[in-house]
Amino acid sequence: MSNKDSGNNNTVQERSYGLSLPVLLTALGVWALYLSAQLPDFVQRGRQLPGPRYFPTILGVFFCVAGVVELVRYIRYRSQARANGEVSARSSLTRLKSLARDWGAQSVAVILGLLAVLMPLVQFVGFIIGGVLFSTVLMLRLKARWYNAIILSVVVVVVITVVFGRLFRVPLPAGVFGIRL
Repeated sequence: MSNKDSGNNNTVQERSYGLSLPVLLTALGVWALYLSAQLPDFVQRGRQLPGPRYFPTILGVFFCVAGVVELVRYIRYRSQARANGEVSARSSLTRLKSLARDWGAQSVAVILGLLAVLMPLVQFVGFIIGGVLFSTVLMLRLKARWYNAIILSVVVVVVITVVFGRLFRVPLPAGVFGIRL
């Protein structure tokens, strides 16, 4: 009887390990570190203070570390599977088709596609309009009702704009419409 069938609380949790999560986490981390390096220093009265690059740098390091942790898990899983003779005989094409049908993988693709489109778009239309569009599409992808997605997106963007734009004085793009709060 395997751990899975024994019914006790110490069962091994099964998970399908692949390289997509470690690669994605590491890529997001490197991207965040690259973008945070582009942000200006925050110097006040001759002292370097945590400024706009502080949080993205921490986030980038976190994603890189998480990517390495997931890569180590993947390597351990694969070596254990080989030792037990459980190496999957599925072809790369079969795995790719399975990944393409996976809702989570599709969601990651939607988020990355939105980010790739949103970054240049925010400079043009401004943070408020771009943020509402981005948030609304994400919530619709998560199967929220359209009116809830729009209302919550507006609320979230207004809160972010007030906190970062007003309180922390982070310059948010106004775009060609010049919309600011």
